[in-house]
Amino acid sequence: MNGAGTSLKESRLSRLLYPAVLVLIFVAPSQRAYAIHPRYGPFISPADVLLVMLAAVWLLGVIQSRRFGQIRWGPQAAWALLVVAILSATKAVDVKSALVEAVQIGLYFIAAFVLFVDILRRRHQVHTTVDVLAAATSLIVLWGLVEYLTEPDPMKVGATFGNRNVYSGYLAIVLPLLYGLSLHVSARWRRLWWLGLVAVGLATMLSGPLVWCVLATLIAISAGHNRLALLRCLAAVAVFVALMPFVFPRNYAAAVEELRNPYEEDEVYKVAAGSDETAVKVVKKRWLEWQPALNMMTDNPLLGVGAANYQLRIGEYYGLLPNVRKTEDDTNNLYLVIGGSMGLAGIVSLVALLAYFWRLASGLWLRVEDDWGRGLAAGLMGSIGALVVGNFFTSSFVRGIGLIMVLVFALVETTARRRGFPPDSGND
Repeated sequence: MNGAGTSLKESRLSRLLYPAVLVLIFVAPSQRAYAIHPRYGPFISPADVLLVMLAAVWLLGVIQSRRFGQIRWGPQAAWALLVVAILSATKAVDVKSALVEAVQIGLYFIAAFVLFVDILRRRHQVHTTVDVLAAATSLIVLWGLVEYLTEPDPMKVGATFGNRNVYSGYLAIVLPLLYGLSLHVSARWRRLWWLGLVAVGLATMLSGPLVWCVLATLIAISAGHNRLALLRCLAAVAVFVALMPFVFPRNYAAAVEELRNPYEEDEVYKVAAGSDETAVKVVKKRWLEWQPALNMMTDNPLLGVGAANYQLRIGEYYGLLPNVRKTEDDTNNLYLVIGGSMGLAGIVSLVALLAYFWRLASGLWLRVEDDWGRGLAAGLMGSIGALVVGNFFTSSFVRGIGLIMVLVFALVETTARRRGFPPDSGND
């Protein structure tokens, strides 16, 4: 009787939290937030507040039902990253920022992950989750399209995000997932919706490296499907690239011209030379900063300079390199940021975390039993791959992307644990 009562309480709690989790997923992709300090933060988004509330209710329910042994409490690498972030605070100049960063890591990689995995258990729930994510992305891409057509500054084509790099980083995670599913779903309207979203999303991405990252991921997903899908994808990519200079000049400027020119332009060279008469070529700050980031990690090998202290300290490690302008927002290499701020312990934990989900995602196709499961497996693997590569050019651990990244991790975990949601498990 007690077991039945506990199960009933758990079922009621899950039914209560499930729609709230869908709301969380819908509002998560946005950088709009309340800033306690306009420059130093911390920044608190509506999604963060909702996540804390849901996690607290969920935890109370778990305590009441005493089902601790049934919970997947997150991979060891996530806990290791949290511990390293806390320990790195001992090295921080700004201890408050380091502790806030540690709280955010715990909130996303532990609390959100556990919540998603425990609530999104059923096949129909994962179906609905993908639809909600696609609906949110549709609104975001529509907003991005309006800005693409009307905003002269490419940096401001960011929709609900702060700039083009975070916007593109978000799409780099979501578009491969929707594309993988679109190759397998039977519903024609869903397939057209998701493929259209992929096409328009790609056209509005103005972060050059991430455009190529997504294109390569789509080709890889197609190659894993069949030869016809690969040929169609290659043809579509070839047409898009060929038309860039003529139909998509803004995309061409970002994805080709900016990338092939490694040097700063305009007035920066004059500042570096110290004279208006001498032109000195200066490597763009996004690439130049890789060297001082390595210097920071070399000087602070174990725990770095403290979580969230990277930007505060990076200027000290340039040495003889020209440090003539502010880096374009959100163009830092995440691996070097973690390595510099949390040392080798931090970067090993992060790589171990990504490797864990990559390994799970790469084996999902062995666990699925129908077309939808195969699409989900292909899409999730593409998302993880794009995430791993994209983090060389931006950071996915920022407001607006962080929770969606964790959602992808949770879907990989859930699909692996439920053995791909076999067709007869939809109502279990």
